[in-house]
Amino acid sequence: MRGRDLLQLWKHRKALSSSPGKPTAKLAWAAGLALLSLTMVSVGTYAWMSVSTSPVIDGVSVMISGRSTIQIAADTVYTDENQNTVHLPGEFGDSLTLTSSGAVLTPVSTADGLNWFQPVYGGSLGELTGFADAAALAVDGTDEDGGLGDGCFVYYDIWLLSPGADYDLHISVGEEDSADGSYVLSVPDLTAGDETDYQLDASAASVRVGFLVLSGSDDEAVSAYFASNQADEQVQALQGTSDEDWSGETTDFTIYEPNADWHDASAESYTYAGGELTSAAYASGGYAATQAIVSAEGDTEDVTAITAVQLTSAWREDSSGVNLATQYNVWALNQTNPTVSGFLSAIQYQLDDYVKRGRFLQSTAALTGLLDSAGTGTVEKEAMDALATSGAAGDVAITQLEAQTAQRIRIFIWLEGQDADCVSQAQTVQLLVRLELAGESQ
Repeated sequence: MRGRDLLQLWKHRKALSSSPGKPTAKLAWAAGLALLSLTMVSVGTYAWMSVSTSPVIDGVSVMISGRSTIQIAADTVYTDENQNTVHLPGEFGDSLTLTSSGAVLTPVSTADGLNWFQPVYGGSLGELTGFADAAALAVDGTDEDGGLGDGCFVYYDIWLLSPGADYDLHISVGEEDSADGSYVLSVPDLTAGDETDYQLDASAASVRVGFLVLSGSDDEAVSAYFASNQADEQVQALQGTSDEDWSGETTDFTIYEPNADWHDASAESYTYAGGELTSAAYASGGYAATQAIVSAEGDTEDVTAITAVQLTSAWREDSSGVNLATQYNVWALNQTNPTVSGFLSAIQYQLDDYVKRGRFLQSTAALTGLLDSAGTGTVEKEAMDALATSGAAGDVAITQLEAQTAQRIRIFIWLEGQDADCVSQAQTVQLLVRLELAGESQ
């Protein structure tokens, strides 16, 4: 799709929204218990990439879990005597906590985790005139010293280690109906009472999480690590101590797309290269491929082949028949100043009991085959229902973890403006996002 075609798309999207305001999204991060989870995200969603409207995210907490097969460490950064930035793993363990706040997100688009694009507007009506490089607007989510409010998207560096065997690393869910695994959900208005509307929000379907595998290593830094008290006896090698290999060439990059078969009715006429979404394809249960921006002129690329596609997750009652709103009301009775954010933080380890996780499409290749056959960038519900599902996308691995080799991975969190569901009327919601990383024997 060329830039000229995109102008018509953005004009259509802009017409869908009537709420003014600068496109921004705030995000806060925390992680723990080896399970990558983004919680407490406030979101106001609109048609993205128009001057006056955009999704807004505010507040995230993250946990990371390796299902007893993978250990996790925070990234530590220092400057060596040659003024080079060096990354080394902190202490490995089953749990990890990272915190940040105040990061501002605006919708962007990427196909490889290295090249990022944001819209450029001009004219009296704020028309889209093209796209600009947004890579410099990435914000380190662990930076508490300022600057978090200036970025378009957020990244976090972590280290992963397989102590005993080689594994293919996947984003995953547990067994059917289990309380384990990845999901992204809108948190309902729990202050509205027990009859709270538990409908999914469009923002939960336009959030993306990307994993970029870093391979550059500095020999002197590696030697210094093994000679220090910081060294873990399980670690025999390090990958990703430097950023020198970031030359613009694509490295290993994968995308997690949650709630892929849920769609916002406002975007029913979303235009793709090769056709438009039909009502049948856009009905809940169909799939629309993401055409990521790859140039300032607005050229696009289908990123489905590198995407782990998860079907829609949903809220449910826990094993005792209690829903989340009822639980909130019970908790609030004993609080001086009850807030939904405070409640979610207090029961974060119990939230899994209230979530029915969507399964992953077992084969992304099968999905791309259907997209190629259709030629419209969409797959209708009937064809989606026929695809096999499982606990992970078997043919989309984040990386191959070598035994006893510590691997740095950069995790990006962004709003994908090229997602058809990044179109909605203005509203403010919170998101709960959880990502589970699992190792599969090679």
